[in-house]
Amino acid sequence: MRPHKIYWLLVFIAIIFSCNKKPFDYRNKYIGEWNFKVERTEVNTDSIGYYYHDTISYFGKIKYGEQEDELLFEYTADNSITLKIDKEDELSKFPTHYCGGTFYGSEKVHLYLRWGGLGGGVTHVIDGEKD
Repeated sequence: MRPHKIYWLLVFIAIIFSCNKKPFDYRNKYIGEWNFKVERTEVNTDSIGYYYHDTISYFGKIKYGEQEDELLFEYTADNSITLKIDKEDELSKFPTHYCGGTFYGSEKVHLYLRWGGLGGGVTHVIDGEKD
């Protein structure tokens, strides 16, 4: 082989091996823009009493969380939650034991979030479809 061909072959090999390849991340299929339908309910049964309910549609995102096993759900302009997800796509690290959620394939998600206690609470029922 001629010296200039060897040189170009070595340059080509160096370029191929120097490319930074991002390792496979099982969360990739969920990352992106999502359309969320959110039903929000607030109840307070103290002496004044209070009930509020609305349903909104929000164009939000699911992003990588700070840890390698987390997803950040931005499901309204003012509401987000970070949850753990394992390699079997099971969600955990919900704020209370009343909460839950699941993905249906990589295109749909359902979350049920509930906070509060005696005399009141807040509930968010979230259904999302990947855009």
